[in-house]
Amino acid sequence: IKNMQSYKDYKRIDALSTYFDNANVWQYDVFGGTHTFNEFMSFALTGTGWTYTNVDITGSQFIPNFGNNNTVALIEILMAAFSCERKIEAGNHVTFAKEITVDNDAQYRYGHNIVALSKSVDTSNLKTYVKGFGAAGLAVSYTSPNASIFGTRHAEPIYDDRYTISANLIERIKSELVDYPETTIELDAVELQDKTLGEKVWLIYEPLNIEFQTRVLSKVT
Repeated sequence: IKNMQSYKDYKRIDALSTYFDNANVWQYDVFGGTHTFNEFMSFALTGTGWTYTNVDITGSQFIPNFGNNNTVALIEILMAAFSCERKIEAGNHVTFAKEITVDNDAQYRYGHNIVALSKSVDTSNLKTYVKGFGAAGLAVSYTSPNASIFGTRHAEPIYDDRYTISANLIERIKSELVDYPETTIELDAVELQDKTLGEKVWLIYEPLNIEFQTRVLSKVT
């Protein structure tokens, strides 16, 4: 329990998983360089008492100066670098996978189980070209395939002298680029509560010409 407020007829309690107490655990050493997800994660969880399962995260990534931060922040860095998700489990355990999801072929459909729906599309951050500058005069650039659709839209250059290898810097600047319209769909559905976070659901809404598979990102009760 992080916060409690008492009122005449009820109490409001804000509670977080004990996983986030790992923000109080500081990894003072540095374990930078090119390593696998498991190697980085073993370092990040040192001294926490937490364990983890890696479902399908393979390969290695270059993360310079990884360390000298709290465990939760380090795990967020890893999730971004390896493009993966986490699920906090009971018993001080975390599961990591490319997607934490289930697919029961469920549908939210206009005229059936959707009460209301709204859609917003934001292109203010859409960029298709970016340059990056590293150490010792290293300079790279990246053009998104979506430039053929949206044109060449220059992002702000990225400067990071921790990078000395062009391939690693290219991966960094690619990860920073938002090369697609950011689309948000909010809906009220009569069957929302039986869905789990991350679950894949077909969204079919004829008035807005929408028919594609979505994922449940949040629920408000």
